[in-house]
Amino acid sequence: MDTRSTICTNGVNLQNVNKKESLMQRIKNQQNALNVLEQRYSEASKQHDTLLEHIRQKSSDSEKLLSSLRIREQQNTKNLNSYLNPLYSTDQNVSTSSLNVTSLHNLDPSPHPSHNPLPDSSSSLKRPWNSLTVSMSTDFTQIPVDPSVELVLSRFLHSLRSSEAQIASNRAELQRCKFTEDRFVLPSFPCIF
Repeated sequence: MDTRSTICTNGVNLQNVNKKESLMQRIKNQQNALNVLEQRYSEASKQHDTLLEHIRQKSSDSEKLLSSLRIREQQNTKNLNSYLNPLYSTDQNVSTSSLNVTSLHNLDPSPHPSHNPLPDSSSSLKRPWNSLTVSMSTDFTQIPVDPSVELVLSRFLHSLRSSEAQIASNRAELQRCKFTEDRFVLPSFPCIF
């Protein structure tokens, strides 16, 4: 058989047909690679958007927690001040520097009969019965504080510290999760040629 007949059949060059099929196959491969890249980019964009939403949610939660803690702290401080600070005897004719302060427990200083069923070891829990008159220049740290108030204060302080630790860990997690667009890199694929 003549070699020219294999190269040319019915006026069609078989080598050109093979080159064309090879080029078509390369184009298909490149199109498939582009489709894979587009799919991965779409998935990465969705993941990026999800992470951003998660970061925004964490930030919003932290801000809400901080504001609620501030409000609770202000309310607790106000309540404690109204309980601990003695009442002010104010008069419009009296200047502020001469205000006298009286205790909340303005009761009879005489000893009360013991109808307390608790043993003597509970005497540390008894409230002070004697009345106090304190001037504004007196140091309030010298005034005896009820042990139950100290217990409430210590629990509040413990709750505040644990909340601050939680907020600090939330902020650290937010810093760890934050990233910018230029740090988002697509995986590299070999060029098919």
